[in-house]
Amino acid sequence: MSVKKTEKRFFRIIIPAFNISELLPRMVESIRRQSCQDYHLIIVDDQSTDDTWATIQKLKPDIALQMDRKGLAAGARNEAMKHCKGDAYTLWLDGDDELIDDDALQKIKDCAELNKMPDIIRFNFLKTRLSTGLRGNHHDRYSDPITPQDIALDIKAGMPWSKAVKTELCVEFPEGLMIDDCYQHIFQCDVCETAAVIHDDLYEWLVREGSMTTTNDRKKDALWYLEIYMLMMNEDELQHSWAKEAARRRIQWIKDHYLT
Repeated sequence: MSVKKTEKRFFRIIIPAFNISELLPRMVESIRRQSCQDYHLIIVDDQSTDDTWATIQKLKPDIALQMDRKGLAAGARNEAMKHCKGDAYTLWLDGDDELIDDDALQKIKDCAELNKMPDIIRFNFLKTRLSTGLRGNHHDRYSDPITPQDIALDIKAGMPWSKAVKTELCVEFPEGLMIDDCYQHIFQCDVCETAAVIHDDLYEWLVREGSMTTTNDRKKDALWYLEIYMLMMNEDELQHSWAKEAARRRIQWIKDHYLT
């Protein structure tokens, strides 16, 4: 573990990393060329079998961590969240993607300050398939102002890297689940009371062959998703009725797209 003692900053940027030695520098470079440098960068190596750990050390983030167990992305994110708890907002970014707007962090910071520090901030992103170069946007249809309920009910908003969350409100990711982020997303929105949206594309999701997104059996995934959302419908810890409605809508979407 490598940790630098640093003061509080506006952003805590958390990146889980597993066997992405060649791709990780691109993401880190997209962070370091940001016009806003008010952040801590935390990268966690989830027991990579390539030279990802050596690459992380060369990149010299503020905090570099190695998992002593296989935690998947959820465990890596949770380990990172033990650090820099005084930073205002947390961003969970994936190491094989990148920020495509050099003012992305500044735009999020400006939005936060303009909207009196909302609990959660949603922004737009692009999705690009590396094998073909095909690119599509994921533009929202939110009106201003928006609420955490709006974000929870949006099927496309479940990814952890499409939002910034107040660090003091960050909800841990459920460990042991292959696809943990959609489950965490509804719980995260459920603890938030205020929200804001940025309509610009700030992030690019780069879908690569061999990643979890492309190698999973989609029907098998759909059945698994169905099971966890059914469990969520009975979850006593959800405080808002719309959080359970978000789970119900995802159940219907899964049935319509994968199981009919």
